[in-house]
Amino acid sequence: MRSIKIYLGCISILINLVIPLSGQKDYSKLMTVNIGFSSDLFPDANFRDAKAAIESWSKNLNKDGYLNYNYVALIYRTNNEIKLAFQKSKISIAAMHALDFLNIKSECNIEALLIPSIKDDVTEDYILLVNKKSKIKDISQLRNKKIAIQSTDPNFISFIWFENLIMMNESALVDDFCFLSEAKKECKAVFSVFFNKFDACVVSSKAYYDMCKLNHQLLENLEIIECSPRYIRDIFCISKSLEKEYIGNLFDATIKMRSYESGKKIMNLFQFERFTTFDDKYIKSLEQLLSDNKKYHKKLRNKIKKKLNNMTLFR
Repeated sequence: MRSIKIYLGCISILINLVIPLSGQKDYSKLMTVNIGFSSDLFPDANFRDAKAAIESWSKNLNKDGYLNYNYVALIYRTNNEIKLAFQKSKISIAAMHALDFLNIKSECNIEALLIPSIKDDVTEDYILLVNKKSKIKDISQLRNKKIAIQSTDPNFISFIWFENLIMMNESALVDDFCFLSEAKKECKAVFSVFFNKFDACVVSSKAYYDMCKLNHQLLENLEIIECSPRYIRDIFCISKSLEKEYIGNLFDATIKMRSYESGKKIMNLFQFERFTTFDDKYIKSLEQLLSDNKKYHKKLRNKIKKKLNNMTLFR
């Protein structure tokens, strides 16, 4: 839910920034800005409600000197849809998971611009939790065990990190090593381990510690046996054809947002704090994660191929 709260405030600013400011006195032309975002950012929300929230914030901005405009908010369900939208110039701005950005950036004329920040942190990490009563202390003890994870989609950071752990430590594919089950909400994954319905779970550390604040028994009864590096989760990217002056306006607006009462209200409502300017250093750990994943898969394929060749020789 946090992703939608961040993006509603964020997209609202972007809508206005790609439109000429009131200093350009041509009110006769209404511009249309198409803004795309991944459906993964709205797992529990009604898109029409999101649209209404954006329009409300935009009206407040107009009172502070922005022109009227037409806009279309577009939702995309796959990376391929977003990629084609950029390639055909149907959108000039998009909000998506950082992993999705890495998967399409080489095929689109786009660049990362901003990273949403909560409590001055643009990253998050993941943990592997077990019940202390299980006596499980390391990865090897999870063979043939039941693991709860938010998504078994190979495009999710948490899945790739866990998959890498298994391939690196056990030289096996996840499906051959343990039984994965999707838990759409991280709280359900944590409680499934707490009540011994599952042997382990993969969740973000923030989700776990937030739950521990409300239920101290979780901290007393569960144990972390693995912790991931920190990864950026979401990115706002833009078409490289977007005029530079509008990019400058974007940075100005993010700084001034706190000076507006309407801006403060939106920030409080959506629990949005600030933006961090994208820097290559923020995405290095995610690039390494993907690189390792490809390396481990290749190593396992070669191992399986060699095993099959040996079996053929001894027939």
